[in-house]
Amino acid sequence: MSLPDELSSHKIQFYVTTSYACGYIEGLASQSLVATPHHLISQHHYNDLIKKGFRRSGKFTYKPYCELCNACIPIRINVKNFVSSKNFKRIIKKHQHLQTSVLPLSFHENHFKLYLEYQKMRHEKTNTTDDDINQYSEFLLQSNIDSRLIQFQDQDDLKIVSFVDVIDDGISAVYTF
Repeated sequence: MSLPDELSSHKIQFYVTTSYACGYIEGLASQSLVATPHHLISQHHYNDLIKKGFRRSGKFTYKPYCELCNACIPIRINVKNFVSSKNFKRIIKKHQHLQTSVLPLSFHENHFKLYLEYQKMRHEKTNTTDDDINQYSEFLLQSNIDSRLIQFQDQDDLKIVSFVDVIDDGISAVYTF
């Protein structure tokens, strides 16, 4: 498979995965275009790849590569031009009591417990909630680039954890539960 021009001199290669069940739309199959090897994907390379629709999961950098579907395309929001809708303002007001903390990537037992609860709820039909601490760490805590986690709490009650990558012109959501 040919390489994007800007990355060809860095020996990053791309391959297409075999088909697997789509995690977003029931009954559809999906594929991914994966950039490899992961240790060559620096912050600079990732900034270029993310502009081409790639995302990250653990050390894997990939993008959806489905011939008959384009339902899971990334969106980019220009914050300078963002105008809040009435619904958005209502959501902000409803959650204004939450305390937000930006933290370095590290394991927190309460984050892992919330993750397991989310997985059980999200994947109740598929019964794929057997994640252990190692799988969680590989999926969310391993990164070759500048990544953070953001936690949202209602006093001492953890409500939301979001893993983000810091890129040249913003942040990219990796996973939120």
